[in-house]
Amino acid sequence: MDGFATYVVPDDPADPHAAALELIVRLPEAITGDAAARGLFQYLAAMLDAENAFTGMSWHDAKNAATAIMADVLGRDDDADFLRARAERAENRSDGMLWNDTARIARAFSIAAMVVGS
Repeated sequence: MDGFATYVVPDDPADPHAAALELIVRLPEAITGDAAARGLFQYLAAMLDAENAFTGMSWHDAKNAATAIMADVLGRDDDADFLRARAERAENRSDGMLWNDTARIARAFSIAAMVVGS
């Protein structure tokens, strides 16, 4: 697929926090083939990193949270509101996901909502 970025999501990274941030930056371009939004996702990842949004999470949680954040920002006009609602659903376990740490997940979604809503 000429022109598309290549990104392989790791199976079990040593640092789930760093891997989740990399996923947020690299996956949108790999999916769309368009580097135009890279700056936005780099900024989002930098803010999530500054707040240690994925620190202490299992890779399962970090990967799925990062993918959801990336998908919401990439594909929704109401991304901040949706992420806030996603945080609430994660915390009260009504989202149907089997999170290992719902409080950390809700925090990551809330931080992402603050970043994209500003």
